[in-house]
Amino acid sequence: IPVRKKNFYSEDEIKQIIGMATGQLKNYIQLACFTGMRGSELVALRWNDVDFDKSVIRVDSRIVDGNEDLTKSGKVRFIPMFKQARQALMNQRMRSGLREFVFISTHGGAYYNSDCMMKPFKVMLKKNGFESGTIHDLRRSFNTLLKQYGYPTDWILDIMGHVDDTVNRIHYTGSLRVDMSILDKIAL
Repeated sequence: IPVRKKNFYSEDEIKQIIGMATGQLKNYIQLACFTGMRGSELVALRWNDVDFDKSVIRVDSRIVDGNEDLTKSGKVRFIPMFKQARQALMNQRMRSGLREFVFISTHGGAYYNSDCMMKPFKVMLKKNGFESGTIHDLRRSFNTLLKQYGYPTDWILDIMGHVDDTVNRIHYTGSLRVDMSILDKIAL
């Protein structure tokens, strides 16, 4: 099996990608970019997993080929709701109303799997001159941005659902930019 190139999108590219999308796909992409959730977890997300008052999203299941089960790690995790994620959820709430699932198929229920969003995502990227990418690349980019901005590694691991940083470093971290001038500001 050939190894697919991993894409890590910069802040500007993330803004462009979200700006290109419309409707439910836009909300899905924006939520993926600012939660690091897997595509299978996004399609399994229910409104009762979203706590707007506490600004947290509970991730406890995934849908793969029509089967709902535990997350890949088998653990429940809680993701803080960054303002961009909140905005995507509020916009999606206007689309899906009071239905059970956040992202709804044309029949009003859950999607069979995350391919329903992956295919239009890839078409949108190609149409707009981006290399072919995946929703999982948005997860990798989120992880990289969290590291870029100095969030604690243990906190990132909890959000991503990883046990240790080996997987994060090898498969989920793109190029980090380091501001060398920060330490220069310490007066002696």
